Formats: sequence, C-alpha cells, structure tokens
Amino acid sequence: MIRRPPRSTRKESSAASDVYKRQMCYHLLGYTHPETKGYHFSAGAYVEFQGKLDAKEKDKVKLDLEKKINDTIKETPESDVLTAKVCSYEEAGKALGEIPSYLKPGSNVRIVKICSMDKGGPCGGTHVRHIKEIGAVKVEKVKSAGSKAFRIHYQVV
Repeated sequence: MIRRPPRSTRKESSAASDVYKRQMCYHLLGYTHPETKGYHFSAGAYVEFQGKLDAKEKDKVKLDLEKKINDTIKETPESDVLTAKVCSYEEAGKALGEIPSYLKPGSNVRIVKICSMDKGGPCGGTHVRHIKEIGAVKVEKVKSAGSKAFRIHYQVV
C-alpha cells in the first residue's frame, strides 16, 4: 500500500518529487547525464547526476533548467494529468529501457508519468495530481559532488 503524507505536507514533498523524480526537463534540454539519486523534500532538495560539468556549463544548466521547468509547468494542459501503472519487472524494463539496480528482478514496479512529455519512472512516492499544482521552481545551484558527479539543488516556491 502506498501511503500519502497528511494534506498539509503533501505539496512540499510531492511537488518537489514530481519536479525531478525522473528529471524530465533536464533530459528534454538534451542533457544525457544519468541520474544517480535525489533528495526531494523542501529542506535541501537536489538531484545527483553522474559526470562532470565545468563552471560555464553549470551556469547554463541552472538558467536553462529553471526556465524549462517553469515553462513546462505553465504550458501543460489541464487534461494532461499524472498517470501511474503497476506492472511486472519485465514490462517495466520494456517501458523504461533500463531498470534501476535497486529494484529486484521479479518484483512489481509502479511507473509514474507526471505528464505526457515525461517518459516515466519507477516511484512509490506521493505526487501532485497535475504538474500545475507545483507552482514554480527555483534552481538554486549546480555544484560538484565528488570527482565524478554533480548535484542540481532546487526549491519549490
């Protein structure tokens, strides 16, 4: 059973999760760094990616990503709502192309798509019903996380 947090905290945790859970906008901009992990709660939210970015790239990602996220939030039609489907491990592999290593073979996988532009991804968490419920997002910084990764820190505003 998937449990939702109380209504008063739902926007913070689920909106942040929906912004980056599959890092949809990052990839829509043409970036290909694979995601490794994320923290999607209001205090210190970030997504970590494999790879390195130089200082110029970090500034460009910060500006481009914030604009793309907020444009996507504004432009997504009311009829384009979140979908969630539970499928077999094998079906998830076909739908996603790659299954994260933390999911066990043979398990059922819940695939969530936050709008039609989203390729979807495995998630057992809570989500807003429509991407417009997020409001707006501020990308706070892009910084290195060790020698082989970087983090994009953000805030739902």
